[in-house]
Amino acid sequence: MASNHTTRNNETTGSKINYNETMQGLWYINQYRSCWNSSSLHYDMDLQITAQDWAQILLRRITTGDEITHGMLFDNKNRPVGQNIIVAYSAPRYKIEKAVKKWYAEYVHYNGKYDESIGHFSQMIWNSTQRVGIGIARDQLNSVFVANFIPPGNVLNEFQKNIFSLAHHTPFCILTKT
Repeated sequence: MASNHTTRNNETTGSKINYNETMQGLWYINQYRSCWNSSSLHYDMDLQITAQDWAQILLRRITTGDEITHGMLFDNKNRPVGQNIIVAYSAPRYKIEKAVKKWYAEYVHYNGKYDESIGHFSQMIWNSTQRVGIGIARDQLNSVFVANFIPPGNVLNEFQKNIFSLAHHTPFCILTKT
């Protein structure tokens, strides 16, 4: 994780990785996890590489009009990952803080079990998840954020063991409409 540089080329794609921004993303994810008493995540460079690669692919898909989907759901060590994606169209300066907050904001729909409206939130705070890597790709028009998580969350019949009650009722933890 430590680096003397704030940006570095990804050896796989040649794309720039902004470590300051990815560490900021980790910080926000862990702050939201603490709202629900989930343990803090550790940063994983292998997950970052696959997340960065997928973010770059999705950015290219935007320009070609191809479908935006989840993909590269295994890391470089062939471990399955959970994945959150957000595409900010016409927003080249979209911030990681806003992307993470958007994933978290789904908590208002959480009722103790899985449904598609909470998938980003529940993956992000899934207690048994231990590691995350974040990829960010931008061009002159758009921003793409991909977060890969290990082990993956959203396992049916395991929500009660992995998503606890909201523990901290601070303004940070209780969002108003975004």
